[in-house]
Amino acid sequence: MKKTSSAPKMIVEPLHFVGYALGDRISRLKDHHTVLFCFDVGIYGKLKKMFRGSIFSGLTGELYLMDNKTALAGKFGIGSPAAITFLEELAACGIKRFVGIGSAGALHNDINHGDVVLCTGAFSDEGVSEHYPGYSKFSKPARTLISRLASYFKKQKIKFAKGKAWSIDAPYRETKEKLRHFLNKGADVVEMEASAMFNVARFRKVEIANVFIVSDSISDGIWNPMFRAKDIKSKSLSVAGEIILFLSENPP
Repeated sequence: MKKTSSAPKMIVEPLHFVGYALGDRISRLKDHHTVLFCFDVGIYGKLKKMFRGSIFSGLTGELYLMDNKTALAGKFGIGSPAAITFLEELAACGIKRFVGIGSAGALHNDINHGDVVLCTGAFSDEGVSEHYPGYSKFSKPARTLISRLASYFKKQKIKFAKGKAWSIDAPYRETKEKLRHFLNKGADVVEMEASAMFNVARFRKVEIANVFIVSDSISDGIWNPMFRAKDIKSKSLSVAGEIILFLSENPP
């Protein structure tokens, strides 16, 4: 009797879609080792003007292939499903390292608007992670990448805090009860993608890290938005630019 594998076989693997969508164009990505996920479309657009490169399309988001052998990912939507779909495709193309730069909301008063937070782990309150074998309700980024980013931030005198995230893909369903729950677990900020990105990166055996700029707060169950503040926009752009320099100067 033929022995069957216990691991389920997926109907469509990321490589199937990538081959269908790109064909021979996949070779354009072979020299690009790292992708910076830009969750803010405005920041993505400004970064494209700051660094020389070219637009690459055909997948579920847009890539900007920079001359420094790193790439920007933008215009892929929001939330865990959108981020993971693009990450899966890029990993299938051979990308081995990912960093996310985006906004997050403070959960307590020790985190303030404009603070830079280097994510050390994320609690999953989203629906993507559980589809991946071995997923964890609390997932972590790549330890070495986090350590190197922290050292670089200190060297460049970029003030930052290390913190844990509560990842929820239903932003209009945050409650005071959930806020208390994740505060008790040790979460510092809330956002939409980190836990899924960490879980999928572990499954696909690629490096990942996420950096947040605090742009609002739900501390004490009261929403205080500051997304449009000029200092937050400028901080997001400057930190993203520094991350690009770090990644280009420190290949995986």
